[in-house]
Amino acid sequence: MKNNKMIKVISGVTLVSTLCYTLPVMAYTKEETVYSKLDANGNSYETIVSSHIKNEEGLDTIRDISDLLNIENTNGYETFEKDGTQVVWNANGKDIYYKGETTKQLPISCNISYTLNGEEISKDDIVGKSGKVKVTLQYTNNEKHIVNVNGRNVEMYTPFIVIAGTMIDNEINKNITISNGKMIDDGSKTIVVGVAFPGMKESLGINKKDFDLPNKIEIEMDTTDFKLDTIASFVTPKIIENEEDLKELNKLDEVYSKVSKLQSASEEILQGAKTLKEGTEEYSNKKQEFNLAMKQVSEGMTNANNSYAQIDSGISTLDKSGKAIGNGAKQISDGATQISENMSLVATKIGEAKEGSKKLEEGEEKISQGLSTIAKGIEIDEKTAQELQSLIDANNAMSMAETDPTKSAIFKNNAQTLAKFQKQISELQGGIGSVQAGIKEIQVGNENLTNGLEQLEEGTTTLASKTEELKQGADTLYNGSLALSNGTKKISQGSNQIKQGLNTLDTSTTQLTLADNQLTQATTTIKEGANTLYEGILKFNNEGIKPICNALGGNLKDVTKRINKLGELSLEYKNYTMLEEGEEGSVQFILLSDSIKKESKQKEDKQDAILNSENEKEKKEEE
Repeated sequence: MKNNKMIKVISGVTLVSTLCYTLPVMAYTKEETVYSKLDANGNSYETIVSSHIKNEEGLDTIRDISDLLNIENTNGYETFEKDGTQVVWNANGKDIYYKGETTKQLPISCNISYTLNGEEISKDDIVGKSGKVKVTLQYTNNEKHIVNVNGRNVEMYTPFIVIAGTMIDNEINKNITISNGKMIDDGSKTIVVGVAFPGMKESLGINKKDFDLPNKIEIEMDTTDFKLDTIASFVTPKIIENEEDLKELNKLDEVYSKVSKLQSASEEILQGAKTLKEGTEEYSNKKQEFNLAMKQVSEGMTNANNSYAQIDSGISTLDKSGKAIGNGAKQISDGATQISENMSLVATKIGEAKEGSKKLEEGEEKISQGLSTIAKGIEIDEKTAQELQSLIDANNAMSMAETDPTKSAIFKNNAQTLAKFQKQISELQGGIGSVQAGIKEIQVGNENLTNGLEQLEEGTTTLASKTEELKQGADTLYNGSLALSNGTKKISQGSNQIKQGLNTLDTSTTQLTLADNQLTQATTTIKEGANTLYEGILKFNNEGIKPICNALGGNLKDVTKRINKLGELSLEYKNYTMLEEGEEGSVQFILLSDSIKKESKQKEDKQDAILNSENEKEKKEEE
């Protein structure tokens, strides 16, 4: 009898636990997904609501109400106007996706507590500890109602189902268990998934000894260095499809027809989880390829930055050389100017030298004429010379023959005087001949001088012309060097800006690569999570739904009324924020608790979370 009663309870609970049915199509429906971040004790500190208004009739304008803060369009450019809680969307026939913030209390709250070796311990003190650890997730249903069941008022809760899971590192943990859940051990880690029904037991009015519908999940392990990854809790109130299903609850003979529907829904959920698993695997693989490309981009950017440093150094040297060229060109220009001026003076002096050479020629001619005259004046013919010699001989003879000493001396002196005169004439003639020969050499030399001066004058004229060209060229070179110096200065300034830009780009690329590494790691985690979800749902389907469907039997009269009320409460809970009258909706909650790790690792994880959030925002903006 007790077993039959238990089967009835299981059948009812299973029926109200059906997830993710589609609501009836109205003018439009509003679907909400509520994301709430919890600290490691389970306290909510940030809640974001993502809303999807399904515009089935393609309305141009949609009137909505919402008490969310900082509303923004997340998948399109449709605008809206907000007055208090009234929100009017310019839909243009499209679906609307938006998100906002809220501080409202969640319908399901979670308290997370820890014990080490049987003693309660805080989340801060348990980090890195070793021993027997138990983590308790206590869920509380905050949606309490007073309803009439069989003529009496009873407390019931909006039915919520919670599925929670996390991953545990096998390297530092062993002997892992989870209450009312399943585990998947792949060798390196263990995925634990548990289920809780906060308020369900009270709503159905059953005792734990009949059937346990737990409102908490307990995870235990033996650890050598305790840490805990994020615990994700999925919460849904949508356990039946529509009001017609409530009527079916009163028809016990038709209950079995719902079993196949339950099983079909479970298979659809399983197929969806499989699709998610395959999609995340492909995304993760592509992300790995992109990450490799980003690393190559980063390396190339670093090489380019290093190479440009050498170019910048060369440009700096060119800038300095340009200044030196300008100074040298100035010196050349000044020197060429000086040479030009000196060449003009040289040309003048050469002209004066030519005039002096002409005067020398005239003086030489006069000297030559004078010498000729002198030579003629002292010139004696041979007869006169013989007579002079005879006279000398006679005087010499007479000076020997004369007895008178005085006369003899006179004759002797005369002979000596004549001989001397003869000698002087001969020497004078020889000297005149030498002078004449010297005059001829001077004339030849002066002629050569004149010719040389003429050649020098011609060369000087040519040199002066070339010097002027040199001066003009030097001036052009100097002006060009000034332009070059200004140009190299601008190039140097521009190169410095390029260098700074490359440094910034290199640094940004490095930071982007690091961020991409973190994102790549996150995609791996997502892939593992999707795989875990698929495996968990697979086990839930094979080991939960199917056995229950096979085991259903007996009668559900004792809980039909309460289940009926639970169905009504489930249908009434259409959204978490606000819903326009006449609008249909659905809502689900995802609670994400902070991980427990050493401080440095926690900061890193928070940075990863911020980065992933920014990347997701940028991706949506691009879309």
